[in-house]
Amino acid sequence: MDTKGKELRENREGGYCPPTGGSVAGKYPIGFGLRRGINWLVVGLLYTSFYLCRYNFSLVNKNVSDEFGFSRKEVGYIISAWLLAYAFGQIINGLLTDRLGGKRAMLIGAAGTVVLNVCFGFGSYVGILGLFVIIRALDGYIAGIWGARNGQNKHGMVPTA
Repeated sequence: MDTKGKELRENREGGYCPPTGGSVAGKYPIGFGLRRGINWLVVGLLYTSFYLCRYNFSLVNKNVSDEFGFSRKEVGYIISAWLLAYAFGQIINGLLTDRLGGKRAMLIGAAGTVVLNVCFGFGSYVGILGLFVIIRALDGYIAGIWGARNGQNKHGMVPTA
């Protein structure tokens, strides 16, 4: 069978598909590849930035400890608050993300994490342990919204035949 000058082969379901190694140029609209590339670039940068905000405290916890005179136990409170809030955020935010949708949840999680990391930086002007614990706990909870339904977020971005 010949369609538009290209030979098609029958697949298992009885339909036809282009030969292996052939072009699928007519399968998607013009500009689809560029848009998909831009989407993956933006999502990749967002994901990378998100992880930089997520794990940045491990780089500075010694400096924070020295600056404000926190013991290892007190720095452990800050780290533990983040981890516990993140764990609870995974559970609660999974349900929330089902209602909001993956794209909206990703933006809320990313924006929330950025804002809370900036707040953590400004918290250094006050230097109170409780404030650092609260900010990192809120950051952990908001960070949980990203990972809570991350597997489903791809459904809106990956084309299906």
